[in-house]
Amino acid sequence: MSKVLKERWVWSVLVVMPLLMASQCAPSFHGGIRVYAFEAPKEDPQFGIGVGGVFDTGEWISYNSGSHSGTQFSFSGSTNSNGIDDHISAVDNSLWYVSTDFTSATGGNCGAGSATASIPPGGRTVTAACLLPPV
Repeated sequence: MSKVLKERWVWSVLVVMPLLMASQCAPSFHGGIRVYAFEAPKEDPQFGIGVGGVFDTGEWISYNSGSHSGTQFSFSGSTNSNGIDDHISAVDNSLWYVSTDFTSATGGNCGAGSATASIPPGGRTVTAACLLPPV
């Protein structure tokens, strides 16, 4: 195997294997709101890795038309080591204001952000990204 192919293979194993392992470790999602926080290189965001310790909050805004389930109209928590924080009792089929704060989890590389998210019946994952500049 040539030196270039060997280097590419090593890079693939170092980058792809942890992503596959992390995706297999994530628990299944059963409704409500899942917050997923990850960091990735700005130029290649598909190579993200979940970040633990990201603080997240959510405030219910209004119902969408149709039926809904869930009993929780606000939440707060922080992501686990896979970058996930599930709020399974959050009201679905609704509009939510969701905030995340990476400040303490990334040593100041990223800060806080927020978005309005429409959560359909059955729930949804709300994703927050910390995109890192090139080194």
